[in-house]
Amino acid sequence: LTFCAYYKMPTTCSAPRCTNSNKDGYCCTMFAQDPKLKQKWIDAAGIPDWKPSKSAVLCEKKILTESLSSPEKYEILKEKLKIDEKERDTLKSRVNDLGKNIEKNYCILSNVWDMAINIVKNNLGSLGKYLQAASALRYCTEMSPTYKTLVVTIPKPFVYMVKLNRPEKLNAMNPTMWKEFKECFEGLSMNPDCRVVILSAAGKTFCAGIDLQGVMDMGQSLAEHEDIARRSKLIESKIKDYQDSFTAIEKCSKPVIAVIHGACIGAGMDMISAADIRYASSNAYFQIKELDIGMAADVGTLQRFPKIVGSDSLVRELVYTARKYPAAEALESGFISRMLDNEESLLNKSIEVAEDIASKSPVAVQGSKMSLVYSRDHSVQEGLDHIAMHNKAMLQSEDFLNAAMAQAVKGDPPIFSKL
Repeated sequence: LTFCAYYKMPTTCSAPRCTNSNKDGYCCTMFAQDPKLKQKWIDAAGIPDWKPSKSAVLCEKKILTESLSSPEKYEILKEKLKIDEKERDTLKSRVNDLGKNIEKNYCILSNVWDMAINIVKNNLGSLGKYLQAASALRYCTEMSPTYKTLVVTIPKPFVYMVKLNRPEKLNAMNPTMWKEFKECFEGLSMNPDCRVVILSAAGKTFCAGIDLQGVMDMGQSLAEHEDIARRSKLIESKIKDYQDSFTAIEKCSKPVIAVIHGACIGAGMDMISAADIRYASSNAYFQIKELDIGMAADVGTLQRFPKIVGSDSLVRELVYTARKYPAAEALESGFISRMLDNEESLLNKSIEVAEDIASKSPVAVQGSKMSLVYSRDHSVQEGLDHIAMHNKAMLQSEDFLNAAMAQAVKGDPPIFSKL
């Protein structure tokens, strides 16, 4: 959320960088990238007595107050803005003043804005970056759904971490987890505050596969049907539900980085095979274990794993023998792209890479993922036609124009709008 203010003004507006106008006569701009922009707006509109709308000032007051009052968000202030206690208290006081004279004059809002700009001018490229971080934190604390088997956090702006959270069961997939996993990734795909997802796990094991208690429960459901057609229909439906849970990773418009430590077995392999990027700790190992329980893997490994690893012979060996596949071998064969010494290094590296991806244009990143997934299962020509169809619209986006301009003049990377 960049610092966005609304002003009552004519329905037709020629002010610089005007992006919105409607029948109610409101216009919107962002001050974050240029602290002088508000004066340009006033001059261009030719209205000397502009006043912020009440709703806009209340909104900005709420955002600033929350950001300054929350201990978690204050940690971001200290780290990113180098703000001290005295500056924090002063700014809080000025923000609170907004409530006393909500529409008295423009100067109240202007003074608070200028003060915030002065605090960050030497430490952050623009206030917009901080306010984007505050927005992500606000989403996490106020809007993020609560799961029984997953924990969702935001380690960096636009970077979401989804953690498997059944450590007492070695993160084995039970019916609730299958359901929540799909819901979570479908939600993140639609969340404009999310640009990258890190998939990790609590405890000593990444994922021990499917929870056998769930299999036993399904067996009881099958016992209710004597007819083979009806039992088969029930099994097929359950398999497809499980498949959809992990396909949600692939369908998620945001890149997903899987970080694996310890054992990753059975359904765990199905899960991470759908991820965009895979990192592992040196103690990690992988295992396509289904043959040892008398079945063929049916939730994605046999379909995705061969397209990741270049050796068909190795794939078949791992599938037919169900042997362990250590991280060092997985790195050598291309299944993972990095191997780190321990879990802490693993998470730090994944966050570093995710933060880098999150700084890029979401239009470009999401378009690239879409094209990579499509091209994997289509011919080269079909893939070329697909990206041409996509880019005929996306190359007209502000992201392309702003990023290209920044590269041309060797300026600071632009701050991209949410998508």
